[in-house]
Amino acid sequence: MTNKHQTAQEHLLEVSKTICPVFHRIIIKNGVLDVTCQKSNQLLVYLVRTVIGQQLSTSAARSIWSKVVGLLKHQECNLDGLICEENIDLILQCGISKNKVRAVFEIKKALDNEPEFAEKILSSDYQNVVARIESIWGLGRWSADMCAMFYCGLPDVLPLTDSAINKGAEKIFETKDLQTVAEQFSPYRTYLCLHIWKAVDGNYL
Repeated sequence: MTNKHQTAQEHLLEVSKTICPVFHRIIIKNGVLDVTCQKSNQLLVYLVRTVIGQQLSTSAARSIWSKVVGLLKHQECNLDGLICEENIDLILQCGISKNKVRAVFEIKKALDNEPEFAEKILSSDYQNVVARIESIWGLGRWSADMCAMFYCGLPDVLPLTDSAINKGAEKIFETKDLQTVAEQFSPYRTYLCLHIWKAVDGNYL
């Protein structure tokens, strides 16, 4: 039986064969890529990591997160327990900016105020995921799109605010009009983006 990832792969291959041989070869090179949803009890960790990664390189974000993990071990607590007023200075020392620390606290407050927040977005459509994530201070469209793609596992998300996607797509498709090009790959635009990111990270554009 063909699973959803294989179905998406076949769709992307079929479309790209006609409109962009370069992308067609990239898809073949990358192979079948997965889009899956996360467990509901991981939303706090996911959103905090997303905030840390905003406007940072992958390596910088990973370095800061490793310091957070080290702090959790030192304090002998989980992330929920770490996020409190008495630990603000310790969190700042991990390299997280003041605005991002505020966003981290706003995330925790939103989840504490609505215990079913995670379950609700996992069962929501794209528009509702974006609306709910953007309702939290410090989380904008990029964060909402990342959540829709990598936490909720939605298959048809196009993060137009992501610089790597835009730059990679411009090289591949030779156009700045990513939205029009991407419409041809719907309802699997999340998979389209995964292939672009992998090509960018692998430096084989």
